[in-house]
Amino acid sequence: MRRLSVVLAAAIVSCAPFTFRDLTSGRADPLLSPDGAWLLFVERREGNDEVVVSRPDGSERRNLSNHTAADRMATWSADGRAVYFCSRRTGDWDIYVVGLDGAGLRNLTSNPASDSHPRPSPDGARLLFTRDADVMIAGPDGSGAAAVARGYGAIWSPDGAWICYTSEDRLRVMKVDGGEQRDLAEGWPLCWTPDGAAIFFSRGGFVCRVERGGGGNRAVLKARVIDPRESRFAWSRGRLLLVTNRPQGRGQSGPGGPVILDAAGELVADLRESASIRWYDEAASWSPDGERVIYAGHGNGGWGGVFSAKAAGREEPKLVIPDSTP
Repeated sequence: MRRLSVVLAAAIVSCAPFTFRDLTSGRADPLLSPDGAWLLFVERREGNDEVVVSRPDGSERRNLSNHTAADRMATWSADGRAVYFCSRRTGDWDIYVVGLDGAGLRNLTSNPASDSHPRPSPDGARLLFTRDADVMIAGPDGSGAAAVARGYGAIWSPDGAWICYTSEDRLRVMKVDGGEQRDLAEGWPLCWTPDGAAIFFSRGGFVCRVERGGGGNRAVLKARVIDPRESRFAWSRGRLLLVTNRPQGRGQSGPGGPVILDAAGELVADLRESASIRWYDEAASWSPDGERVIYAGHGNGGWGGVFSAKAAGREEPKLVIPDSTP
């Protein structure tokens, strides 16, 4: 999770022309509620990470975690009425849930293991998470938690019938009931296609695509995804928006930034243009009309902020608001 002004998420719910407002300083990981009425983010204040919600314009701000321990990896419940997050307030990582109004805070996984990356199912009936090196599925209240596989980084299929995860660096899929387990490829899962027929994944310095049944395994883009476990990917009109980073290491070069693919993995638009932007955040979003992409980046020396660019056609990214915390 890297620094990002929460203006990114405020921008995607504002009407054209875009207006931006710096809602928070420090680190943030913005996520709009399912109905778009609330903004969830992690805010760093005086070295402490807190889980916070507000209206997209920054009003009605509420600190939901309100603790001196680290609170991170926040996500919405399927209905948007509650928030799941991880906290180290007991000494190890546990998963908590709290109502949107701040009431009903509960520890769902109180045990000595490390529990992280909660992901509610699309229908909200189950909770997917990682416990140490196990993929776990539980009820939305944490009850009945059971290990279904050894691995990390599990994600739900759009219909909630399948999960995809990594085990021993191998990309695997299985039905939620444990059936039809398949070893697909080497790599980390990124996201499913909207129809659930295929998976985009990260392998080395490439973004790849493979069908759920194991066919069609191929690299679709030479690019380094920032962090497959933390990155967020957005679909609009059958187009996938992802953000890549500039290659790192001796003898490596090339741009980073937003890339748009279709569901088949074909390149729709390559917006990796600015050589001055050195590092990109994991989060990126579409404008409501699907015409522009909004993302965050940082340059050498720590400067940076939120950028906007046309989704179709090349243009130099516009710095719409500087980062308030270099």
